Order: sequence, then C-alpha cells, then structure tokens
Amino acid sequence: MKTFDELSSSNTTLEDNSRHTVLSNLAYVVRKQRESLGLSIDDIAVRTSLSVSELNAFELGEWDIDLLSLDKIADCLNVKLKVVFISTEALEAKGKKKRD
Repeated sequence: MKTFDELSSSNTTLEDNSRHTVLSNLAYVVRKQRESLGLSIDDIAVRTSLSVSELNAFELGEWDIDLLSLDKIADCLNVKLKVVFISTEALEAKGKKKRD
C-alpha cells in the first residue's frame, strides 16, 4: 500500500477499476456523513491529526487510507467503522445492479 507521501510525489494512478470504485465509494460515504454534520475537512483534520492534504486526497479517492486513519475519521463523525463499511458495501451492490 502506498503512503500519502508516495502518492503525492508521483503520478501514481489506480489501475484496478474495482479498487478505485471501492475507494471512491468509501470516500463518498465519509464525505456525505461529514457534510451532514456540517463539518469541514479542516474540522476533521484538527480532530484526527490527519492533514488537510491527506483528507482531500482521500475524499477524491486518491489515497489508500489505512484503517487507523479511517477509524479516526469515523470516530470524529460519530459513526462506527463497521457502519462505514456496510454503507460502502451497499453502494457497491447498487453499482453492480446498474451494470447488470
């Protein structure tokens, strides 16, 4: 897994579309919860000790976020990590149905 610094210093792209979709859906779930609470990326950065750049990259699906960081974000959003994964899984299933 590449770190944020490795991704930001190169022109790395996600070659696996399914992986990109999972990251995008995960980021979408987190972003929607953040927005529903009226929190900015800056608010999350302060509360999680993650950088604004890392959080922006995550929300754009450009950073393979680690579980510890994702857990910090989920905690900040008052959501259990498993709920984030369940919501992401639901988006995946919805996307599959559209493709079929």
